This record gives sequence, structure tokens and C-alpha cells, in this order.
Amino acid sequence: MNLKMFLAALLMLSSFQLFAQKNEEPKLVEKTSYEGVLNGILKEGSIIKTVNFHYYILDEDVKLAAGLNNPSITINKIGRKLTMQIQGVDNAIKCHRESDVSDSQLKGNFSGWTGSTSFSLMNGEVWVQDEPGIKNANIYQPKVLIYRTPDGYRMKMEGVTELLLVKKVN
Repeated sequence: MNLKMFLAALLMLSSFQLFAQKNEEPKLVEKTSYEGVLNGILKEGSIIKTVNFHYYILDEDVKLAAGLNNPSITINKIGRKLTMQIQGVDNAIKCHRESDVSDSQLKGNFSGWTGSTSFSLMNGEVWVQDEPGIKNANIYQPKVLIYRTPDGYRMKMEGVTELLLVKKVN
């Protein structure tokens, strides 16, 4: 078989697989909800914890028109891809499930980060800031989620909109 015939066959096979995926029916993975208010812009890489204690990372940005209080969430699978449908949001959001998550609470008062801040969690883990930046806050024992991303671990803290790159000390 010459190269042109091989490439034509490969293109035809790829087109067939793409067509099959687009016409595949979504399969329900999970019907659940989010506890709390979702609002503003949810950035690609943001984490959502469902009431079933499953964690999903958004693979695209989502702009919310208004605050959504305790919205229901449906996770569907099409082929090998997951999508999240949030009550009150028109379009399904590409996402993936993450299991490498530290779900805890900060010990004591959180006053912010300064460039090399250390974070001691109630579960005994210690994490340190791994990117430059300063944030001022005053929150007593905020909940934190620390999860794996392509560029390292990110920390999402209750009451703080910014995500912070961190690395584990112990």
C-alpha cells in the first residue's frame, strides 16, 4: 500500500470515529448538587465538590449570569469525555473527575499569603506557597481543597477567589 492510500484510509477511519462520538448518546454518570452559591466566572481549572464528595475540574471557563444557590448538577459521559450540566447554566461544561484531592481545613486564623507562606491543615498536612504573590485576608479556619493540575497543586480556600499554586512539605 502506498503512502497516499494509507493516509486516505487513516483519514476515513478518523472521520468515522469522530462521527460516531458526536452521535453517541450521553450516559448518566451522576446526579447530584453543589452545596453553597456558585457565582461569577468559573475559570478553567476550577474545582467543584459535589455533595456526594466527588471532585470535578472544569476544562473550560463558565460565566454565570447570577448567583446559583445549591444548584443541581448532572454529570454525563459521551465516549470518554465528561460534561457537567449545572442547573441555571444553558450549556454543558467539559470537565474531568479528580481523585487526588486534599479536603481539609486550615488550622487557626488565615491572614493571607506573602510569597513563601506555609499552610498547616487540620488533617496534619503542611503545604507551602509555590508562586509569587500577596493576598490579604482575615478568615478563621477556612475550608481548603488542594488538587492536582498540570502545573502542580492548586489550593482553593473558602472566602478567597484566587487559586494558589502550592507544594506539599510533608
